[in-house]
Parts: sequence; C-alpha cells; structure tokens
Amino acid sequence: SLVDEASMLARQNQELLRKAIEHLPQGISVVDQNQKLVAWNHRYQELFGYPDELLTVGRSVGDLFRYNASQGVISGFNSDEQIEHALQKRLDHLNRGSAYRRESILSSGITLEIIGEPMPNGGYVTSYSDISSYKEAEAALRESEQAIRVYTDNVPAMIAYVDRDYRIQFINKAFERTMRVWREQVIGRP
Repeated sequence: SLVDEASMLARQNQELLRKAIEHLPQGISVVDQNQKLVAWNHRYQELFGYPDELLTVGRSVGDLFRYNASQGVISGFNSDEQIEHALQKRLDHLNRGSAYRRESILSSGITLEIIGEPMPNGGYVTSYSDISSYKEAEAALRESEQAIRVYTDNVPAMIAYVDRDYRIQFINKAFERTMRVWREQVIGRP
C-alpha cells in the first residue's frame, strides 16, 4: 500500500541520516524542546567519555552536565551549588532558543569548538569539534611572532613590513626611534 511504501521510505531516510551523522568527524548531539537527548553519534560519546548506559533517548541535558562535572570532564566547580548555577545558566540559554558558538577546554586538555543551532520546533543540534591542534598551531605562531619581534627590535636598522595593500603591518624599535612614531600609531595605516 501507499502508506506502507511511505513508511518504508521514511525508515530508510532515517537510517541514511543516522549513518551520515555517525560518520562525521565532529561529535553531534540533538536535544528536544524539553532539553532531553534524542540523538547523538559515537564521536560525541567518545569526546566526553560517556558510558553506554548514560546515553539514552530522553536523558536530560542536566544529567549529562552533572555527569561531566562529577567526572572532571568540565572543571572549575568547587561545590554542587556552583554546578547547579552553571547548569541553570546553560538551560536558560537553551530555552531562549538562540544559536551559540563557544570554545571549551576539557580537563583532558582537548579544546572543543561547540556550535549550537536551534531547531524550528525547539531543541538544538550541537556539534563538538576538536580544535586542539589548531589552537596549538595558533600558540606556536604567536611564539614565533614574538621571537621575530624580539630579534628585529634588537637590530639597529629600521625594519617595516608593508602588506600588498600598502598598509604597515610591523615596525621595529629602530623605526620607532628614528621616525618618532609608535607602533600603535602606524600599524594598519597606508
């Protein structure tokens, strides 16, 4: 019958979607308008170290948050009151239904980029991306830039870097002394 075909097609589409979500490199969680877990992938479970029995359809966001705090996955809480206060702030935000993007450093050292998008019927789809290597590269670049600044500031010759749009991006101390300008006055200017 037509109803049976439509039902079979809907099941096939659900299975296809489930498989697609499972193969994403990001962790994915979906919660409904009551802040109850309705779907997730293995990467989500792996990132937070959730035991199988904790992740069940209908599990509250509050239970997951409290578990993370009790296991030290998220830190910075000295009391149950602090945990409950932070949880209430999170739930209030979810209830407002606005998109969010933030970074969080887990106690394991993993840096996550967390992006939450509200769904039309309430609830959220949230992705969790491990950006630890990006953050490490960013820190290494900052250190390298600082080392270059130290080297160039100790060169007696004037040094300036001008980008392709003819805007000054860098000057050393000799440039500042000779031209009687401060970096803050000229950086970004043509």
